Amino acid sequence: MYKAKTIKEAVCILNYMISQMEGKTQQLPTPQYPIHKNMLESYEKMFENQKVLSDTARESLDIAVSLSEFDVMMKHSADNLIRFSEDISILSESNLAIVEETTASMNQVNQTITNASTSLNGLLEESKDLVDNNKSSIADLLNVIKIKEVVINDAEEMKVEVDQLIELSHKIEDIVNSVSQIAEQTNL
Repeated sequence: MYKAKTIKEAVCILNYMISQMEGKTQQLPTPQYPIHKNMLESYEKMFENQKVLSDTARESLDIAVSLSEFDVMMKHSADNLIRFSEDISILSESNLAIVEETTASMNQVNQTITNASTSLNGLLEESKDLVDNNKSSIADLLNVIKIKEVVINDAEEMKVEVDQLIELSHKIEDIVNSVSQIAEQTNL
C-alpha cells in the first residue's frame, strides 16, 4: 500500500511536469514525500531558469538589433561629416591657390593679399584640424562597430547555449517519458 501511494505521487508529479513542458496548465501537485517535494522543486527551478535564460536571450538580441541600427546611423553621419570637411578643405585649398596667384600678379596690394593669405592659411589649418577630428571620430565609430560585433557574437553564443538548454530539456523530457512509462508498467 505504501509503495502504491509513492508511485502514484511520483506519476502525478511526472504528469504535471509533462503538462508544463507541453505548455498546458495544471494544478501544482502537493507531494507528501520529501524526495517528491525535492523533485518537484527542482523541476520548478529548472522551468524558472529556462524562462530567465529565454528572456535574457531575447533582450540580448533586442540590444544587438538596436546597436546595429545605431551603427548604421553613426556611419551615415560620419560619412556626411567627412564629405563636408573634405569640401571645406578643397574650398580652402582652392582659395589659397587663388590668393597666391593674386599675390604674384599684383605687387601693389602686397600687404592686403598677405593678410588674406594669412587668414586663409589659418582656415586651412582649422580645416585640417576638422579633417583630423573627423578621422578620430571614424576611429571611434570603428570601435563602436567592433563592440557591436562582440555583442552580436555574444548573442550568437548565447543562442547556442539556449539551443543546448533546449536540447537538454528534450533529453529530460525523454527521461521523464521513460520514467512515466516505467511507472505505468508498474501500475499494470
